[in-house]
Amino acid sequence: QSLNIDRREQYVVDTKGFIDLTQDEKFKLYTDRSLIKDFVPPPSSSSSEGDGGGGKQDGVGDYFAERILVHEACATSIAKWAMKRADSMVVTVAPMKDVRYMGGINGRIPRICQVVKGEGCGVDESAVTTILLNPSAEVGFLFACLCVYFLLAFYLFLYA
Repeated sequence: QSLNIDRREQYVVDTKGFIDLTQDEKFKLYTDRSLIKDFVPPPSSSSSEGDGGGGKQDGVGDYFAERILVHEACATSIAKWAMKRADSMVVTVAPMKDVRYMGGINGRIPRICQVVKGEGCGVDESAVTTILLNPSAEVGFLFACLCVYFLLAFYLFLYA
């Protein structure tokens, strides 16, 4: 919010899509069941260390805003780079919490590629592959099934 428009467009090229995504019912479900689960409240202390001196500590809303902006900025950077290079293959290493259920960085790439290059860019959800490396037992079978992304990102786009 505090960035000027030119600076913000470096991080978020599809403002309308970014806003629409946060209003989507599937995204709200992802937020409630996955994204917010990773929020860990900062330990309480009497000092204002780490909060910029304002005395206010970050809450779940601040965490949500930070994560969705990070996801959008990463996907924007990936899309801008890849759309300038028709034969590119992008591999991104990211924490699992940023690629779960196609709700983070990985799920935004098709939308942003279409904004950067146009509707006929050829990048859709099938062009994005997520691979979770060494998921723990806690992660479970569902996450293991999702093991198809960043290592082979854009594979279908490039070789189909």
